Amino acid sequence: WCQTNRHWERYLIAQTLGLPHNAGDYRERHPMQKVIFLVDMNAFFISCEMTRNDSLVGTPAAVAGDPKKRTGIILAANYEARACGVKTAMVLHEALKLCPKMILVPPDHHFYGQKSEEVMALLASYTPILEQNSIDEAWLDMTGGEGLFGKPVDQKIADAPKKHRGQGKK
Repeated sequence: WCQTNRHWERYLIAQTLGLPHNAGDYRERHPMQKVIFLVDMNAFFISCEMTRNDSLVGTPAAVAGDPKKRTGIILAANYEARACGVKTAMVLHEALKLCPKMILVPPDHHFYGQKSEEVMALLASYTPILEQNSIDEAWLDMTGGEGLFGKPVDQKIADAPKKHRGQGKK
């Protein structure tokens, strides 16, 4: 039974990688190098906010502690705000000195959790071996991924959220 199971496993791997059914011990003759991706979503909180508020796109904006009282710290700033010198964990009043026209958005952690689940589900469509480290970061084992998705698989994964967002707005 073990021998039959091993041949079946080799057959399935060969099929998955697009190899002939008689590839047999291909893995042993040509061991695959591990391919691990780290997906770290930059400015995740403000990026989430921009998916539901188009007016934040193209203008300096940040998710911050308490925008009404103008206290707290910057939790995430978009690239337009970063161009003004605004950084994550910067005290709000200092950030506003650098970028007085920056739009401030109060944090909505429940919404960010929902968006994180969407992104992780999308990433899981590329590999069953995914380890989420935080709300905006995950490790993906992409060993053999080029055989399934073609080259360059890293760019396809990077573009997937944009394509997914575009489909949702139609």
